[in-house]
This record gives sequence, C-alpha cells and structure tokens, in this order.
Amino acid sequence: MLRPMPQKRQVLDCQRFFSASDYRAMGRGYRSRSQKDKWIVKLDEQSGRLNFYRSKRGYCIYQMQLRPLADGGAMAMRLVVNRDQSQHYCWSDEDEVRMCNYLIDLLLLKRRSDFPLPLDGPKAGHGLHDPRPEELPRPDNYTDILLEIRQQSQHARLRCACSSTARDSGVDRQCREL
Repeated sequence: MLRPMPQKRQVLDCQRFFSASDYRAMGRGYRSRSQKDKWIVKLDEQSGRLNFYRSKRGYCIYQMQLRPLADGGAMAMRLVVNRDQSQHYCWSDEDEVRMCNYLIDLLLLKRRSDFPLPLDGPKAGHGLHDPRPEELPRPDNYTDILLEIRQQSQHARLRCACSSTARDSGVDRQCREL
C-alpha cells in the first residue's frame, strides 16, 4: 500500500530540465523488480508530481513537482522531501536533491549514474539496496572523491543561493552565467 507524504516534510528548490523523451520515460514510472530494488516511482499527471515510494513499506520519500513545457518536455520546480525519521533517513538538502536525481537517471531514464555518496561520507543502508559496510566502495582516491563531491555541492549551493537572490533582486541573468 502506497502512503501519502507525511506532515513532516521539507520543500527544496530543485531546477532541472527534461526533454520530451525523458518526460515520456518518466511517465512510465518504475516498479521494483527484485528484493534489492527498493523503489516505486509514479508520475501523477494530474498534479504534475513525480512520487518516489519505498517499495517494502510504501512510504513516500520524494515528490518532485514538474511543469510541462510547450516542447513536450518538463521542468522540475521543487522537491518535497520526507523528514519523518521513522520513515526515512534524512540527508542534507544537497544530498537529498542529488539522490532524487540519481534515482531519476538510473531507474526512469536508464542512464548510468554513480551513487551519490553523502557529503559526510558513506553510510550503509540508505541506497537502492542495503550494502554491508565491506561492500561500500573504498577506492584508493576516496578522499579525493569526497573533496570533489564537496566542491560540486558548494558550486550547486552557490547556484541555488544565486537563483533565490536573483528572484528577489531581478538579476537572474547574471546568476545564470555562473
């Protein structure tokens, strides 16, 4: 049984464009096919929400609000995240957006994508399947990878802050050039 998003939630800014073919693929959704797959994804075309549920208990974890575009594509406007810790391990805002984008790429668009490690390091039990600690990736350049992820996050945070400032001050064009 799929459950609605709980009252403990947070709305995050999330802007991403999807082509017409991507939007059609998203409309087909995703249903878990094995025990390791832990997600059900459904597009509610009436509300324009892409809903992400955990398959075992039916908890709604993410709701991405999409706005259809004239060319048949869509734009993500915001991401609502479940913040009920009895239902979902809460990551940082940046990590939640990265995780949702990862799920879209991997499950709906069938694109190869690297698992988004949390910015404070990997934790077992919060991915598509629950790896044992010894299964977590630990390449030789692990520290370099974490630094690169933090730098990408800082750049994304700058763009996010810039876009919210731009809405308020009307200098959106300058911020997009970042």
